[in-house]
Amino acid sequence: MSKKIIFKDQSLQELYLQQGYVVLPILSKEKIEEMLDLHQSTHPSIEDLPNCYNTSDHVPSLETKRKVKNEISKALEPLFNNYLNGFKPIYVNFIGKKKGEKSNRDLHQDYSFCNELECDGYNIWIPLQDITEHNSYFSIVRNSYRFFHSFRGRQIHHRFEDISDKIMEKFCTNIYPKAGHALIYNTASIHFTPNSTSNDIRIAISAMTIPEEANINLYQTWKDTTDQLERFEVDDEFLLEYPAWKKIEDIESKEIFSYDNSQLDWKAFENAYYLYNTDVKRPSFWKKLLRME
Repeated sequence: MSKKIIFKDQSLQELYLQQGYVVLPILSKEKIEEMLDLHQSTHPSIEDLPNCYNTSDHVPSLETKRKVKNEISKALEPLFNNYLNGFKPIYVNFIGKKKGEKSNRDLHQDYSFCNELECDGYNIWIPLQDITEHNSYFSIVRNSYRFFHSFRGRQIHHRFEDISDKIMEKFCTNIYPKAGHALIYNTASIHFTPNSTSNDIRIAISAMTIPEEANINLYQTWKDTTDQLERFEVDDEFLLEYPAWKKIEDIESKEIFSYDNSQLDWKAFENAYYLYNTDVKRPSFWKKLLRME
């Protein structure tokens, strides 16, 4: 069964298939200011956070979280109506960062929010300031959502943890969207953001998105195992009420199944990178040898 394409416009879909992401201008200057005001009026002050990082999950009031989700979703309606091919936002957040050694996000994949054997989920990441080398740019492994299958969720280890440093050194592409530009990528794509070294606060919007007809799925390890997972079906309200880092204990899972969570082989990962990024030339044997020396 073929999966639903994300973009209505064929040229955007082709660009996505070529590089694994697309950047589009979405929010006007007025809308950016509106979103910044919304963040300031609803979120804890980032200056006071010990970890240099916050999301809308840190907002204590459920009513305020709901307001944030609704107003961001409304601001993104032109994107969903004009560009996307029948998708819906399900998990919408502000992400705030300040300068510090704890402001990075390590190499990771976003959670699986749908049955990815049948459809794909996407994240829409929109910075509200211009992204630079200093305020935590976005770095992605192009087309890595195609390299291997994985389930991502609570307490599930990434299959590339043993080779993360080599991946970051060799295969990450840095992206610097302007304020109000939407970076759209598959949630299975491998990516990271570095520490911010800027004195300015950086605010971004993140909107996890799945096909309109798809159920929302969440996954986590079953009990204390590493090779068995639970699958839950939830609604938007659950995502508002239940912090992303908390293990689900209050509802019954739909199924428990075995999962091969073995670590990926570096050579296989390298081969997959060049297989799905045909516009990138593989280094010659001699270049590899000189680099090793």
